[in-house]
Amino acid sequence: MKKKLLILMVAVMTSVTSVKAQKVWNFSDDTVNWITSTAGYSANTIKDNLGIYPAVTTTSPTIGGIIPSSVNFSDGFNATRYFRMGQASVFTGNQPTERYLYFATAGAGTIKIWFTSGGGGSRSVKVTDGTNQIGVASSANSTTPAILEAPYTQTSGNIYIYTSVGTGVNIYKIEVTGVLGTTTLIPALGTDDFKTDTASQVYSDGKQVFVSNVKSTTAIDVYSISGILVKSLETESDTSFSLNSSGFYIVKAKSAEGIKTVKILSQ
Repeated sequence: MKKKLLILMVAVMTSVTSVKAQKVWNFSDDTVNWITSTAGYSANTIKDNLGIYPAVTTTSPTIGGIIPSSVNFSDGFNATRYFRMGQASVFTGNQPTERYLYFATAGAGTIKIWFTSGGGGSRSVKVTDGTNQIGVASSANSTTPAILEAPYTQTSGNIYIYTSVGTGVNIYKIEVTGVLGTTTLIPALGTDDFKTDTASQVYSDGKQVFVSNVKSTTAIDVYSISGILVKSLETESDTSFSLNSSGFYIVKAKSAEGIKTVKILSQ
């Protein structure tokens, strides 16, 4: 009898450990995190473990805004509100830089997105890991529901959701089956907080990064576009250094004069 109970307990534990965690952002039902409002987000924000990166070069309309709208999807999901993505995302290759959603993953999983086009024409949603495309799907117009569902194998880092074709989409629900990591703010782009015009300058040429006009001890941190720290150094004079890979990076220089954050391109 004891042997049978032990076998049963092992079987139950095995079945439990094999079940993956699930995270759902339902913009229709969740009225605590996502209140009905046409106002969007003008600052990089994390809400219920979902990162919201707004527009930088353009501000109207901002990403976000929970808008009432009833849509019935083919799988039986009846939606009543959507998250407005607004205008088109800004991206290079499979890496968005403005107007996108993101979350951290700690293991492989599957993502599912319920959405419609944000206007009268066909528009698409794209999901990537910053390097590789995970999935893409289109909706013909704002009254034609579509569902994107795709598996991903990335076990760490961020997953990105953004508009790849057209101007914007309306997202009604996002579901992730897999283990999520702790989403942290991606460093802001294009910020200049230095107090004087004589502060250090940061620019790139090819894969070489130059920091000039250094007036005092300056700490320099270099982040990948997904927020991973790839290089850190300190200098008291003008300096330069190289980056191993091509792509966009965020360089943050901090000194007595202030903090400066600059987006550069290594190529």
